Amino acid sequence: GPDEDGNLLIQREIQPDGKNVCRLNGRLITVAQLRQLGRQLLNIHGQHDGQQLLDERCHLEYLDGFGETGSLQEEYRAAFGRFAVLRREIAALQMDEAEKARRIDGLEFQITELERAGLKAGEEEVLTERRNLLRNAGKLIEAVEGAHLALSGDEEREGAAGLIGAAESSLHAAARLSGQVAELVDRLTELRCSADDLAEQVRDLRDGFDFEPGELDELEDVIYRLKKKYGDSVEEMLDYLERCRKELDEIQFSSDTIARLERDLGKAMEEVRRRGEALSRARREAAKALEERIQTELAQLDMPKVRFQVEFRPKAGEYAMDETGLDEVQFLMSANVGEDLKPIQKIASGGELARIMLALKNVLAENDQVGALVFDEVDTGVSGRAAQKVAEKLAG
Repeated sequence: GPDEDGNLLIQREIQPDGKNVCRLNGRLITVAQLRQLGRQLLNIHGQHDGQQLLDERCHLEYLDGFGETGSLQEEYRAAFGRFAVLRREIAALQMDEAEKARRIDGLEFQITELERAGLKAGEEEVLTERRNLLRNAGKLIEAVEGAHLALSGDEEREGAAGLIGAAESSLHAAARLSGQVAELVDRLTELRCSADDLAEQVRDLRDGFDFEPGELDELEDVIYRLKKKYGDSVEEMLDYLERCRKELDEIQFSSDTIARLERDLGKAMEEVRRRGEALSRARREAAKALEERIQTELAQLDMPKVRFQVEFRPKAGEYAMDETGLDEVQFLMSANVGEDLKPIQKIASGGELARIMLALKNVLAENDQVGALVFDEVDTGVSGRAAQKVAEKLAG
């Protein structure tokens, strides 16, 4: 902030090695901060600004700055943005029949491929477990077969369950002769039942194995191929599937969708037109005031015969509008009495251009928060009485 007297002391020291030291009231600031502060304190007009005056594309910006049409521009741009979005949506749905058929075929193929995979959310862990099972199928089958043989036996040897049963039968006849033998028989009976149960579970596990030849290769190929085409996870692939279904529905029912969007587009265009016409009216009112102010300024700059006018033309194109509004704006002038108004870049000399820019800047500065205007070489091409008028204007 300013000091006690309301002053800002700005210092910039450029050292021999090119480094900058900038201070504001003694406090260090960056060059970028100094540049930002400068824009708030000074409006510098140089030769480049004269070239901007010759550029028709800048004339609308000058007019809007004078007319303070910012709020109307924002309302118009918001309406135009909605209109543009609807146009893009309609264009995306409008395609020739051949292109439509190709897109439908592509979407149907992708949907079928993903649906055939039978993907479910959270299924990736199940698929990974199945793949690990298939990778170790040989070892697993060998282990289960060995356990089944040890418990149930085969034609050549007795299994553990059968041997336990034989021990139970051997002691059963003597159980009534000894309490200790009877106790052993009970334990063997319990052990035999457990062994029979285990043998049955191992047999069911063995019989339940369903390892098709090539299943591992097929599963790994499916997972790899789907991930490569549709996403890095099952959830991403399911999201892609849903988008495909939605796009297919939109294409298949595009006629209905387009009809609805075109109705919305009609309403949006009415809103854009309404906002655009309000902006145009404000601009035309501002143009009249700007013409009067510029004429007054030019008269004070020893250019009483120069006429200045703002010309309006409708925008070119299908809808005669773009993001800036409905208007094409150009500054016209006539240097002498009786001459037709022509584009300013075809009429103005260097000295006239400098004075017109001085007049324009002086008028626009009234709506600017910048407290000082700096004119660089505004006297280019100006001499005599005209130079005196320029000096008086600058002094005033």
